[in-house]
Amino acid sequence: RRQRRDQALRQLGVERVDGEAVLRLYALSGELLADGSPAAETSARERALVLAAAQGGSDVLRTVDLAKGDGFRLLASPARQDGQLAAIVVTGIELGQVSEPLAILSFILIVAVPVTGAALGVSGFLIARSALRPVSAITATAQRIAAGDLRQRMPAVESHDEVGDLA
Repeated sequence: RRQRRDQALRQLGVERVDGEAVLRLYALSGELLADGSPAAETSARERALVLAAAQGGSDVLRTVDLAKGDGFRLLASPARQDGQLAAIVVTGIELGQVSEPLAILSFILIVAVPVTGAALGVSGFLIARSALRPVSAITATAQRIAAGDLRQRMPAVESHDEVGDLA
């Protein structure tokens, strides 16, 4: 049946691609009713996934090697009709399409988080230092006056905030 469908698709100019995604409809018994998947074959582990979803009546998510040895992340979801369990829908994607973006994201996070943290730390330090520089000058002058050098004058501060008022 699959070969006839593949041949019909080729005649229409549509080429099936291995390993993109899985979309199948199963009977509760595990019998394949419809297959909208690319060339990915079924396997006994996929059928076991379907039977587990049918028995439990809830979604089952697993990594499964299909017939050609391709790893897929599959989700078997019970489909209900009038409140009764009617079939199992299996959807999935090839592991490479899941793990490659996750590896890239992990690398970005491993690099970006420390670099961003360091940049924020340095920026915060520089901003705090420049904001507190007039306070340090005022403190040093006040200490010299307290030590008895009454010729000292507070340094001129070019700000119109509390530090400028203090100076």
